[in-house]
Amino acid sequence: MDGDDDVDQVRLTWAKDGFGLMLAIEGPVDRWGSGSSFDMPDIIGALKLKQDGWDAKFSAGFTDLSDGSAWAVAAGATFDLDSIAEDDEFRLKVGVGGAPAGTGNAFLGCDGGGVCAYAMVSLRHYWTSTLSSAITYALNDHGSDPDSYAVAGNLAWKGLDGTRVRFEGRYISEGGDSEWRGKFKLKRKLK
Repeated sequence: MDGDDDVDQVRLTWAKDGFGLMLAIEGPVDRWGSGSSFDMPDIIGALKLKQDGWDAKFSAGFTDLSDGSAWAVAAGATFDLDSIAEDDEFRLKVGVGGAPAGTGNAFLGCDGGGVCAYAMVSLRHYWTSTLSSAITYALNDHGSDPDSYAVAGNLAWKGLDGTRVRFEGRYISEGGDSEWRGKFKLKRKLK
């Protein structure tokens, strides 16, 4: 929601000593689609804080669609756990938003109208300087649609020659249906 490269945007940013502000106006068609009718551009704002051992971000978005307003607020924080192992980290994210019925909330990626929310927690640990694993839990309340959740784990190895290997498994439950997904990724940088 803090502005990405896929939307037409005019952005004003300021940052100093680990503190940053961003205010943007976006073309609503990029986020909401050409089938929607708009009364104003999207307004996006973000506040970022970064200090030794942690960083945090708060963002908010608002727009006025022809059939009602859509809004969202989100917050996230990452904490370094270098006392356990170098580059270990713990991440938290939460968000809530509202949109007219049948519209969905493009700020948060919710399909149903009304109020939707999400929460995510993740822990990454480095077993060695080249081998890491992470476990993540995410919960989505899609407003009028059924809730969903996912649990994911991965094992990643990065070689000194630029080779990266990653295995990932994910269990997803959505609206009473559930499934397992797996992914294998091999990446090599050529010199």
